[in-house]
Amino acid sequence: MPERHRFLRGMVSWIGFRRVFVPFDAPARSAGTSKYTMFKMLTLALDALFSFTAAPMKVAARLGLVLVSIGVVYFAFILVRYFRSGDLVRGWGSLACVILILGGVQLAFIGLIGEYLARVFDEVKRRPMYVFKQQPEPGAVAAAGGDVTALSR
Repeated sequence: MPERHRFLRGMVSWIGFRRVFVPFDAPARSAGTSKYTMFKMLTLALDALFSFTAAPMKVAARLGLVLVSIGVVYFAFILVRYFRSGDLVRGWGSLACVILILGGVQLAFIGLIGEYLARVFDEVKRRPMYVFKQQPEPGAVAAAGGDVTALSR
């Protein structure tokens, strides 16, 4: 796979072959303590997150929609309270609603742009569509008319 930032553990899982757990008791480290710092472990975790999922963008888009909803509901509450009792502080409610609604719309659109960017990112990685457990017979792909899906039937 021609990616530059490879997360090998995720790639092994992504391939989809059957896996089993092998219990293993690691011996004590002979060379002192690990030099892999907490910062490096955090970087590895972020590489895993960004290499195999678009979840952060989905969270941003959904959070933006939630903020827009809260802003609209709060605006309705302010209007009802204003027309019933008129005891609101001037400017506070409208300012809070505008900030919530506009901030939510911006966050939702950033999440939407992120979704498109994630799809482009998936295409640019150029991961293979199929991974075979074994090498096909020579000439089998040509005999199948170039259709590798016919080989798995």
